[in-house]
Amino acid sequence: DEALKLLQFPVKLGTYENESIFVGMGKYGPYVRYKNKFYSIPPHLNALEITLDDAISIIEQKNKREEPVAEYEGEPVYVLSGKYGPYLKWGNHNINIPRKYNPDTLSEEDIVNLIVEKLEKDRLNTLAEWPDEGYAIRKGGWGKIYVYAPGNKRKLLPRGMDPKKATLEEIKKIFRR
Repeated sequence: DEALKLLQFPVKLGTYENESIFVGMGKYGPYVRYKNKFYSIPPHLNALEITLDDAISIIEQKNKREEPVAEYEGEPVYVLSGKYGPYLKWGNHNINIPRKYNPDTLSEEDIVNLIVEKLEKDRLNTLAEWPDEGYAIRKGGWGKIYVYAPGNKRKLLPRGMDPKKATLEEIKKIFRR
């Protein structure tokens, strides 16, 4: 009986702000579709029993999360949820939010502290840097050393190359290979 209901997806639930809302079952599980955007239905809700009000709530919560929660040095800061848990997105930086913090109730002070800690950690792990060009050599996990290029491109530092003596031209060659 439940399988037959699943075959009827996608189903139109109604309209919100003059746009149709649909519920469906996709490759990654149940979803709400609104304005050609897909919103995952949380596990505690059953896609077969979802109401229009539930769908609107999911849409509004997701849209609220996409708004900046703060600003730091003139750049907006977002709280996002990723594969490895909640994190802050600030400029080109992704900053993990430790478990001791609730991502929904972060204070301005908490956000500033997390950003400052991340910048300090990056500074300590930077072995060489060419900020005008956007290149850097940084320590990674498990003793690896990475070369970073503009656009967050990353490659392992070749064996035998001394990170402290590397020139910008040598670094650029690594990304031309």
